[in-house]
Amino acid sequence: MKKSLSKKIEAAGLNPKIELLKVGIIFLLSGLLTAGAYLLYGWSYILVAPIGLFLVGLYFIYSRYDAILKGKSEANQEEFVRLFTYFSVYIGNNYNVYKGLESIIPFASLEMAEKLKKLLKDIDDDKTVQPFADFAANFPDPKIREVMISIYQMVEEGSLSRYLEQFHRLFARLSEEKHEGVAKKRLGKLESLSFLPLVGAGISLLMLALAVAEVLGGILSGL
Repeated sequence: MKKSLSKKIEAAGLNPKIELLKVGIIFLLSGLLTAGAYLLYGWSYILVAPIGLFLVGLYFIYSRYDAILKGKSEANQEEFVRLFTYFSVYIGNNYNVYKGLESIIPFASLEMAEKLKKLLKDIDDDKTVQPFADFAANFPDPKIREVMISIYQMVEEGSLSRYLEQFHRLFARLSEEKHEGVAKKRLGKLESLSFLPLVGAGISLLMLALAVAEVLGGILSGL
């Protein structure tokens, strides 16, 4: 369990030692608050507050790893669509598959460029579909595997004409799906931003109501 968590932290691009330090700090603060509450109030329901703080802190720390990994996965898939849009242009200009894959590397991020270089090296060593399947395994979406297999079929066929249309059809479907996903995500962010003024207005009304109640309380107590 500990090993898998450590791998998850590293996959998220975080330092396991720093993350452990964060947990230690939260534990220390909760312990101090618990001790202070006990000295002031003894055994009381107030002791639940620091314990709850510790549990909430742990939840946010650990749930952040999954959120980071999900964000990285979505970014990688969006980059795949962007890069293989270029690839489809190169293929349309009569590049072979190997040259097309090689040509998109300069447009890739460092991480993706390494994956593409490994794919080309594996293609040199293994003429089966396995290198394409291994590359597709970097992405959770099964449609990417379908796209990569269609690219292999273009290599295996020896002529782009037979499977070129299949590749374009599969890639167009994948690209459309990813663009819709990005649009929905951006729309969700805009909707959440539009909700903030309502929260601010609600807080202002609450503060106003408390001020009015305090004023009324002072008036009534003076009668």
